[in-house]
Amino acid sequence: YPNPFNPTTKFVVSVPQTVKVELIVYDILGRKVKTLLNEERTAGYHTVEWNGLNESNAQVATGVYFVRMSSDKFTAVRKIMMMK
Repeated sequence: YPNPFNPTTKFVVSVPQTVKVELIVYDILGRKVKTLLNEERTAGYHTVEWNGLNESNAQVATGVYFVRMSSDKFTAVRKIMMMK
């Protein structure tokens, strides 16, 4: 939330037990834009913020992006939109 967003958006990740969590943003062509989270997290809710920057710390273009969260035996993908 919010979606569409400008300039930042937040993701709430819920994990039932301590597990390694990966949260990655991809562009519409499936190219990795930014790794937001790649570490072990304890059980509970965790908020991760994306400021619209890529791995090189350059502002991404307006458009549709996908956020993929994966951990242990769970994977989810959500569509988000960056508006300038």
